[in-house]
Amino acid sequence: MTKALISIDYTYDFVADKGKLTAGAPAQAISEAIAQVTQQAYDNGDYIFFAIDGHDEGDAFHPESNLFPPHNLRGTSGRDLYGPLGEFYQKHQENPRVFWLDKRHYSAFFRDRFRYSPAGAPSRYTGFNRCFDRYLCFAYGY
Repeated sequence: MTKALISIDYTYDFVADKGKLTAGAPAQAISEAIAQVTQQAYDNGDYIFFAIDGHDEGDAFHPESNLFPPHNLRGTSGRDLYGPLGEFYQKHQENPRVFWLDKRHYSAFFRDRFRYSPAGAPSRYTGFNRCFDRYLCFAYGY
């Protein structure tokens, strides 16, 4: 059975105190737990996906530009993974089970990106997704 962990937008801009669209202390409080679950999934041989917002500065035609302030701009530290999750990525980014997926839309599942990844669609997955006032974890099969 193919399993994957999907980390969605756990970046500086969404988590750090000075992030452009931060969830702040509640998101920061779970950084160690997210890193531990990610490491556990990796150690179990699961695929790891980082689905990360990638916006272009001044893109007035993007449908989210009227909804949110500029955030996770390409080429900025706002897109860096936050805390120990960033350290995990730096260490394992070359592994063929670790993927960085740029996403342009709010939903990481827009156009079902995971189905077309080199790993194929996982049959079970665990994911972390940011919300504006808290982080949500959804788990299937863990």
